[in-house]
Amino acid sequence: MNTRKSSGFAFVLMLALSGAPSSPARAAEPVTVPPVENLDRLGSWTKGVAAADAGQKVLQVVCIGDSNTEGPAYVGELRRILQGCYGERGLGYYSLGDRAAVPESPKIERKGTWEFLRDAPKGPPPPHFALDGIWCQTADTQAEVAVEFVFGGWDKPDYHLARAYNIQQRIRIHYEVGPDLGSFAIFVGPAELRRIDCKAEQAGYAVTDAFLGDGFRIAGVQGKVVLFGFDAERVYYSHGQPALAGGVLVHALGKSWGRTEEPATVEDDTYAKFFAAIHPDLITILLGTNDQHNDGRIQSYHDWLTTIIHKLQKYSPGTGILVIACPEAGQTKEGLAVQFRDTARAVAAANGCAFWSLQDLIGPRSANWARQGFFQDGLHYNAIGGGLWVRMLLRQLGFDINDLKHYPSLQSATVAAGRPQLAVRRLGTLTLDKLAGALSNEAPEIVWLNQDKVAELRLAVAGDALAVHLRVADRQCTGPQEKWTGGGTDLYIANPTNVARVMHNQEGPVVRQVVFRVVKPKDEAQVMVKQYTMDEKNVVIPWEAKGDFPYSLTPIEPYGYEIKALIPLSQLVLTKDSKEFLLECAVSAAAGPGAKSTFNRLFATKGDAGAFRDASLSALVKISP
Repeated sequence: MNTRKSSGFAFVLMLALSGAPSSPARAAEPVTVPPVENLDRLGSWTKGVAAADAGQKVLQVVCIGDSNTEGPAYVGELRRILQGCYGERGLGYYSLGDRAAVPESPKIERKGTWEFLRDAPKGPPPPHFALDGIWCQTADTQAEVAVEFVFGGWDKPDYHLARAYNIQQRIRIHYEVGPDLGSFAIFVGPAELRRIDCKAEQAGYAVTDAFLGDGFRIAGVQGKVVLFGFDAERVYYSHGQPALAGGVLVHALGKSWGRTEEPATVEDDTYAKFFAAIHPDLITILLGTNDQHNDGRIQSYHDWLTTIIHKLQKYSPGTGILVIACPEAGQTKEGLAVQFRDTARAVAAANGCAFWSLQDLIGPRSANWARQGFFQDGLHYNAIGGGLWVRMLLRQLGFDINDLKHYPSLQSATVAAGRPQLAVRRLGTLTLDKLAGALSNEAPEIVWLNQDKVAELRLAVAGDALAVHLRVADRQCTGPQEKWTGGGTDLYIANPTNVARVMHNQEGPVVRQVVFRVVKPKDEAQVMVKQYTMDEKNVVIPWEAKGDFPYSLTPIEPYGYEIKALIPLSQLVLTKDSKEFLLECAVSAAAGPGAKSTFNRLFATKGDAGAFRDASLSALVKISP
């Protein structure tokens, strides 16, 4: 083959296929990102970011808009970017109505008859109380709605990771009150948490007190109820105190066909109740596209937008408001978006708000953005397009996503220095009937499940025995006929002189595990007691002691049980003259009959890998004379 001829042919063919122009290509117009006008009016945003940088508070943003706000577009990307900086603290406000899917949104299952009411051009008139215009109502006594939260995806069975670290959601239900409304019950697990009475002299908006759960269920409907949604914040409590600092919540108040008229006509009571619950650092308003399509009257847009701003300023005082001008979309009358942009700018300037022109960024008719794949349909942004302009907006807001000061979660968490230390008194010989009275003046050690007290433990050395008095608030143990299946308490005792042998690959056994298991109906008040120890690999193996020491177990009203025990020191690798020992206590408790039990340790402050797998997960107890 003649390579020189072949090469020349290839060169000519390449020119032919490339369609080389006969004249020079026109240079692309330079791209500029419009600045945020009157940025100094967003002082609350600047302060909120600084507080989030320091891990002092959750940064909260409320986005008011239309279907682009409702759907998984720019709001979802704003949430992802900011939570990537400060930590994932949940979705914030979420409607119980039939709204567009949001990535990692809660799983919502409904039973019975529910009506989803949306304000569309030919839809029914809405009650104005629902801020995002999406809600559901029912008068079906058999109706239920269950909400379950995602932790890292539905592929993690039983949320093992979340449960291991006691991660839950702090939840509030938003609902309507009025003279013709009834009531509903909130369930966390199988147990009814509280009943909400919706009756009121005048129609209005209400928010429940916060409660914790992996999810919740609304049932027990009596009469008509109207549910607007809920707000949820991911939380983690350690020893009864919230342990997560900072984070971000981005609340989406949007709906299909959303126009400025709808949030403008929402009653003042709704604004007052909602924003009193949320306390945002920034409010954005992105409305106008549907006003252009369905109305086109600039004066109406001017008036409704002004009304919205006045209500926000009244009921969320001090919060910076950013008005964003909508771009043209495929169906918009040519030139109308520019007129709406100028109106939005004028309203923002006259009412003390900041302004940003998305219209100027995207350009006429958004045609190029559509070809680039930034829109789903020429009207609705997708995650790519939303993420694109959100990044540009953040930069104009003075937020540099490459600045590590915005990533406090990357910093090492402070670790408590040293092992917890306790002191117990040495008392004279006791009997079971005198034990509770003798220990009543001892300060209790508290076992926590998030913010709830699960158990109170009191200890003393009584003669040659360890006196144990434990009161457990296990909601599974409810009612005299309920079977106690799965509840129980474990005490772990070790001699501190053998601490090194507690770890892996050391000789053993050295740890004694006293197991109180509840297995009989409450009215029989019996319990199976065994003792175990662990080998050098922390494998639990039987020990020869059979629990032949005085103990009793009795019910506590309205739920739970009480343990009294006198455990011989000899069975705990201790002697009568011992001056100290290592202690851990673990209590299994459930939220209600049939609910899953959680394993709650007294001293562990990190992931539960089992008592004495790491000897720091215990306290040093000194026996005082």
